[in-house]
Amino acid sequence: MTDAFDIAILGSGPGGLSAAVTCARNGLSHILLERSAHLSDTIFKYQKGKVVMAHPLRLPLQSELAFDAGVREGILGIWNDRAAEVGINVRYSAEVVGVGGQDGGFKIEVKGGEIVTAKKIILAIGMQGNLRQLGVPGQDRPWVQYQLDDPDEYHNERIMVVGAGDAGIENALALADHNEVTIINRAPEFMRAKPGNLADIERACRSGLTQVFHDSMPIGVDDDGVVLQTPSGDVKVLVDRVIARVGAIPPRKFIESCGIVFPSADPAAVPELSETYESNVKGLYIIGALAGYTLIKQAINQGHEVALRLGGIDVAPADEPLLTQRFSQAFPGWPVGRALETLRTAVPMLSGLTTLQLREMMLDSSVHRVAAGATIFRRGDYTSSLFNIVEGQVGVVLDDKNPAKMVHIGAGEFFGELGLVSGRRRSATVVAVGETLLVESPRRSILRLRSSVEAVKEVIDETTVRRLIHTALGRGLPVEEVAELVAAAELKRYKANEAIITEGEHCDALYIIRSGSATVGRDVDGKHQALNYIPAGGLVGERGLLDPDARRAATVRAAILSEVVRISAEAMTAFMVRHPELRELFRAQMQTQFDAKIKQDLIGAEKTADVAAASSAISFLVSQGIGESTNALVIDESLCTRCNNCETACASTHGGVARLNREAGPTFASIHIPTACRHCEQPHCMSDCPVDAITRSSSGEVFINDTCIGCSNCANNCPYGVIKMDYLEDHTGHSTGLVGWLAAMLGLGKPEAAHEPHRKLALKCDLCKDVGGGPACVRACPTGAATRTAPDIYMALIREGQLPNKLGS
Repeated sequence: MTDAFDIAILGSGPGGLSAAVTCARNGLSHILLERSAHLSDTIFKYQKGKVVMAHPLRLPLQSELAFDAGVREGILGIWNDRAAEVGINVRYSAEVVGVGGQDGGFKIEVKGGEIVTAKKIILAIGMQGNLRQLGVPGQDRPWVQYQLDDPDEYHNERIMVVGAGDAGIENALALADHNEVTIINRAPEFMRAKPGNLADIERACRSGLTQVFHDSMPIGVDDDGVVLQTPSGDVKVLVDRVIARVGAIPPRKFIESCGIVFPSADPAAVPELSETYESNVKGLYIIGALAGYTLIKQAINQGHEVALRLGGIDVAPADEPLLTQRFSQAFPGWPVGRALETLRTAVPMLSGLTTLQLREMMLDSSVHRVAAGATIFRRGDYTSSLFNIVEGQVGVVLDDKNPAKMVHIGAGEFFGELGLVSGRRRSATVVAVGETLLVESPRRSILRLRSSVEAVKEVIDETTVRRLIHTALGRGLPVEEVAELVAAAELKRYKANEAIITEGEHCDALYIIRSGSATVGRDVDGKHQALNYIPAGGLVGERGLLDPDARRAATVRAAILSEVVRISAEAMTAFMVRHPELRELFRAQMQTQFDAKIKQDLIGAEKTADVAAASSAISFLVSQGIGESTNALVIDESLCTRCNNCETACASTHGGVARLNREAGPTFASIHIPTACRHCEQPHCMSDCPVDAITRSSSGEVFINDTCIGCSNCANNCPYGVIKMDYLEDHTGHSTGLVGWLAAMLGLGKPEAAHEPHRKLALKCDLCKDVGGGPACVRACPTGAATRTAPDIYMALIREGQLPNKLGS
């Protein structure tokens, strides 16, 4: 038996169902083949009660199939009703086992021998039907499962969740309330989770609600448990059940049997597509997760667009109006396609992107025509976007006192990558040399692109390392002079508290901290005494380059997850022979490097207590995450009178709601870290804001603007609990600012009742950026106990004995 249709849709996930609904609504001949007994099998298999988000929020929905954020059950109900209403032609339990023929005459073989013919095919099968297995002996035991439908079915069991992506984390958290849950993470930390899930699982692990094995993987499943390979050796964990959420991969064998070509042998690779989602097989279109688009709204729009085009109905992509507006200033009147092709041709970083990838990137980016002489950013700014030069050139100012001394960067190149990687202040001022056309892309978009496109990752990493070395070691020299150092450089990654350099080992390399930070100290009785702090961009190990027989005098450990550029001693020695001025620079730096005087500081009993106290204080600050801050509030309790002026001034400056809690937060000796925003180098809160309401000003303040919708993602993602959800109201009736603070202290307020509260919004410290004069909490402190500054300044004050006032009290 053979059925013939114009369009065959394989898979009834969001994209396939959207295509089928569009076909039915427009009278197009179609068949939807679904291998399960119901629609939307991937959503159907989500855990019971899972909340499904409608990201990206800025992208309009362009489909006959409705979709908005909601719970799994509600969304499935709406979709099932819509499918029945329009009368889609669906065939259930129809597993496709082969595709043959060609454009205009495809032959689709269904399990059981049935043949369906179609002129065109929309492949929307996703990847969840091809779940990864554990790949170890015992993986097929009956109590090993690869899906979790209803976490409430399991009680009082010892459950191991293998996999630390979003699905694994969500499963572990849902099970943890009524089971003993262990989660296994192959990586040294939770690196693949959405920020909200990351905050929740880290909180659960800290509280003991779940147990976690990092840097670990199962190597066998026994009758009563799982054998894990861990950093400390093989460990057997007794379990009643294993839920393996180790991802899914494209069903490559089936897809390649259709004639579709993959760009690489990487199991996670997806096929390359045209801007209309057509594969290399003419007439065969791929949408949704199989095309690399994992968001439901994207798949729904794609299914609608492809179905209409195949029906001869012209339709612009859902993002077309957004891109038209985006290009209106730089390319007035240009079609979007022409603007995209111009960018792809002019910018090598973009040349390897598909049209679909480029469109997605440009939705997040801005195009600027910059006048000659205009400053793009200044040294010390906290902006973190990356700029690609389409036309013209920019100058990197080497000496702010002599702005004419600069290095030029021309069309096709990019700049701003050091701030992108490290999250620290800009290291130089950049100005336009002549009229210049720039593409400015936000940090998270470039990082996402870097993680998904290998060519982009390679060019960013190579350029970052080259410029970092040039800035640290060859500033003032032609960049070509450091080529040999770049060739000898190695990029290494260290997790928090991991040793970069170990005391007593041979001095074999110089290290430059690319991102993160480090502490310098000594390991005494198995405990690291931190005596110095080095931020991103700092050097460690230069002392050994001056004395080839020297041993490391201190241990350097990563304060947080850090990336470090390692350059061998041999390469550095050869470079210093040709550039002896660098040797002299290192000699001068040694005068201020704390590791050169560690032994002297530890000689004599009279200094031991002071050094130990300073070490403990620095270690405490690092352990509390101060190392990733740019501006943290610290209170010296030996000076604090508990007057609470700081909190009162904060509330009066911010509509009656304080952005800090003086009493809350950890304390060591007389160092107290109240609950207040640290304005992190790489803000956790900023990473998952659906409306991009959280931004960083050029002077460093991380603040929430008035587009906040109150979703609370930022509050959930902040590991320090400094964001509160509250009504932005003046509940006290006081005037705002310091006048309001004085009124509050005198008990003078307006008698009127508070206004009727509105919906809650996310509130956090903004360093009083709109008030002037610096943070109100610091200005209101009568004794100088409250201090706000960068972590390296705190560490210096501690080493000098100035913070706190009485370190050991």
